[in-house]
Amino acid sequence: MPDKYGKSYDWEEEVECAECGGEGQYEVCKPVIDYTHGGYYDNDMEECEICGGSGVIYQEIEEE
Repeated sequence: MPDKYGKSYDWEEEVECAECGGEGQYEVCKPVIDYTHGGYYDNDMEECEICGGSGVIYQEIEEE
């Protein structure tokens, strides 16, 4: 269906998310304070904010 400018879009094209590699989550290093040994980094998995955890991004394709 065309928008108010007369352009039509197709939302069916899925592209793998470049931020998480299509997994929906990625590994982050978080610092942990340890007063005895000076601290360390702990690895944790977080949900990708760009794709919302789905692993794909929907791109709009212009049809003329």
